[in-house]
Amino acid sequence: MEPSVPLANVREMESIIDDSMSRLKFTGVLLEVAAAVALLLAAVGLYGPYLGGVGSGE
Repeated sequence: MEPSVPLANVREMESIIDDSMSRLKFTGVLLEVAAAVALLLAAVGLYGPYLGGVGSGE
């Protein structure tokens, strides 16, 4: 490196890694939300026919 040339965009390695991982973190959170919604819909979908069977006396 040339000592007379000023450095540009100097950052800590932790900051660089956090910036590169932010998209993966967002995707992970989005996937977790989608999984929770799917689990809720599956539970409601299983509970509905159960109530229909109980209510009709079968």
